[in-house]
Amino acid sequence: MAELSPRTTSKRARKAPKKMSDGADEDELDAVEEAELQEAIALSTTAPPTAAPKPKPEIEEGKFYKRDLPEQCIAFASQQGRSFFESALKSGGLEGFFDLIAQFHTQMEPAYCGLATLTMALNSLKVDPGRPWKGVWRWYDESLLDCCKDLKEVQLDGISLEEFVCLAVCNGLSCDTRRAHITGEDVAMAPCPTNTTCNNRSDGCHASITSGTLDDLRTAVKHACGRSDVVLAASYSRKTLGQTGDGHFSPVGGYDAASDQVLLLDVARFMSV
Repeated sequence: MAELSPRTTSKRARKAPKKMSDGADEDELDAVEEAELQEAIALSTTAPPTAAPKPKPEIEEGKFYKRDLPEQCIAFASQQGRSFFESALKSGGLEGFFDLIAQFHTQMEPAYCGLATLTMALNSLKVDPGRPWKGVWRWYDESLLDCCKDLKEVQLDGISLEEFVCLAVCNGLSCDTRRAHITGEDVAMAPCPTNTTCNNRSDGCHASITSGTLDDLRTAVKHACGRSDVVLAASYSRKTLGQTGDGHFSPVGGYDAASDQVLLLDVARFMSV
């Protein structure tokens, strides 16, 4: 074998530690190196063992991931919903939609529909809360709507229409409140509870609720949806729409006069597809 100078390198010189006699057969050495090379290639191309798939968590009985909309409700993103939206846009029934949708807010608690609806209304109407939300920013979320009723109680019971109006007035809004007309029923506004830390004890917090017919409702919807400085908040029973649950709040985002359909921006986005 040729003697290597200290500055000369070769594959065989680096391939240590096999001891070979001066008369070793170079063909045998080449065969060993070839076998080792093929083994290294095989190791590098062998796919790593596939990890066993993680078992899906068990779905707790009685818990739900959304529900299908009942037949009388039309999904906003459906073809028919898009058609209604296009018609409403052309007829001027979506003047307040874009400010509202920019502030869309999913309720943070199952009973926070009233607070979430009011949060959307206040932010879309650009009302300054006058106190910080987080850091240096003044902004509304449900945690700032803590007068008129303790938030722990709201988590359990939600809020009534009277309490919704009280909160709206306390935070700088004026309200024109109507109930559906029911013959013989007193629709006078209940006073704001006296055991709360309500910021507004003026008559505005005790504003009366007047009754109205279906035509009055339709007129109010057209009026609100034709302007960008008015928000119409609907308080209704889910049962009448074929949905689970009962009392609920959500903003009205638009009105299509041609089909007589309203767009409800349901703040309980976790409930329906």
